[in-house]
Amino acid sequence: MNPLPPARVFSYRIDQHDRIISCNDDWFAFARENDGSHLTQATVCSRPIWSFISDPETRHLYQLILSRVRSGQTIAVRMRCDSPTARRAIKLHMTPLPDGGVEFNSCIKYEEERTYVALLDSTRERSFDVVSICSWCKKVQVPGEGWFEVEEALMRLGLTSETNLPQLANVVCYDCYRDIIHHMNTVEGHQRG
Repeated sequence: MNPLPPARVFSYRIDQHDRIISCNDDWFAFARENDGSHLTQATVCSRPIWSFISDPETRHLYQLILSRVRSGQTIAVRMRCDSPTARRAIKLHMTPLPDGGVEFNSCIKYEEERTYVALLDSTRERSFDVVSICSWCKKVQVPGEGWFEVEEALMRLGLTSETNLPQLANVVCYDCYRDIIHHMNTVEGHQRG
């Protein structure tokens, strides 16, 4: 039996002004493996983290989390980091640094292959239409029906890989927002008790 390879840890740090100050080699390698070859030391470091988070709800959620972390609390959350050919669950740890910065460490906890999903392919041309995708659970919103795994959402929306695909708008679905806030409050309660 061959041992499993050691889990890669994807790390980056922000300073007290929310500027990205460093990323480890595994972070850059993972970016290259997932159509992020434009994400380099020169294009990422020294930029505010907020230049990579455009959605107001996601930004607000990260601001709440960073406030808790900077008060001395380590926060760990589960989220998805899917690609067009893989489903991935990751665990993200956010840890306070002594200078007011924050360290982010994530690792893949689960990964499975999936049939290619064109909607998740950032290289595909897009129409002017927009659909919302949750930046935490990667479910897609079907207006008037709810949030669904991307494959089911595509069927409900009547989209195929041959259609002119809509743009993706990253948001946070209600369930993820509620769960993360609940998790932070639970962790804070345990740390006080």
